[in-house]
Amino acid sequence: MTKVIHHNANISRSDDKDTFMSSEGPAVLTGLANPAVIDLLGFDSKRGEVLLVMNESRPWDGGDEQLHQLQEKFNAYASFILDGEMTSVHPELAGKKTRIELRCDQMPPEPALGLLQAIHDQLELQEIKVEVVIRTVGSCGKHCGCHA
Repeated sequence: MTKVIHHNANISRSDDKDTFMSSEGPAVLTGLANPAVIDLLGFDSKRGEVLLVMNESRPWDGGDEQLHQLQEKFNAYASFILDGEMTSVHPELAGKKTRIELRCDQMPPEPALGLLQAIHDQLELQEIKVEVVIRTVGSCGKHCGCHA
């Protein structure tokens, strides 16, 4: 079963951008490096879509390992959605449109963009949207700690 990390009162960020501390157990590594975790699951009421977010805070190195992690993370997210695990855990999400966002600090390099395009094209056939969001450091306010 895929572990789902929600942003709620029981979970908070540690000093490491890729680790969440949960009152329900030990710290959990998130991001591309851990395909067994859904980094964020929520509902975007403005767009009427279930939103699953994966984070990549590391710089893109263009290496095979990072590309493999990207592919594995998308495979896990697609499986979570298409195999019915998501609606089993959250039946209220059944029948809702779904979007997967990859949030990263910088634009992925060409090899990653090629893989993302292939993933986009395949998931589009299943009516799952894929978007890449480039975070702007500091855009969340001076007290968040992201620009430290």
